[in-house]
Amino acid sequence: MRKDKIIILNIIIVILGIVFIYSVCTVLKKDKGKLDDEQRDCLFDKNILKVVLKTNISYEDKKLKNTHLLNKYNESVYLNSIMDTLPVLFLYVPMQGCEKCIEDIIALIYEFPDNKKVSRVKILIKSPNFRSFLAVYGNNKINIEAFYVQDELGLKLEQFDTPFLFLSDSNLKADHFFLLDKNIPDINRFYIEKVFSLL
Repeated sequence: MRKDKIIILNIIIVILGIVFIYSVCTVLKKDKGKLDDEQRDCLFDKNILKVVLKTNISYEDKKLKNTHLLNKYNESVYLNSIMDTLPVLFLYVPMQGCEKCIEDIIALIYEFPDNKKVSRVKILIKSPNFRSFLAVYGNNKINIEAFYVQDELGLKLEQFDTPFLFLSDSNLKADHFFLLDKNIPDINRFYIEKVFSLL
């Protein structure tokens, strides 16, 4: 009788041990599948960086043509003549540029308190509606210099109808390209934060 009790007790201990081990393994597997907020943010940042880097790899270190531009006074100027502070962050607006993208990115730029950095931003507009662009953004107190692009800059990205940003130096070398995406505003914010740290 005593042997039977010992055998039953051992069986119960073994069963409880198996249940305990199974429970611990299940919890560990679930924990591995879950990300805390910090891990999730880090993963999101890495994914954004991949998007930015993919664009950069395709169009990095391109030499811009010293093209003719028109300023708001209808005066003809060369691209290199507007490079008064270096580097310059350019926002390129194509003919059929997404207005929402442009409004969002300009709003993001103005969130930065450093006026010196904001003054290093210039807008290049390919649209023939340059005057109406100036009127709309002038009425909204947008104080970023805008120029009408008369010729091509020599970039492959100009063939697309998507606004993009890039940095340029005094040698007209362009890099840190970024295509705006109205569907993922966090990517736009991430890019602006990172590129403003280079200005």
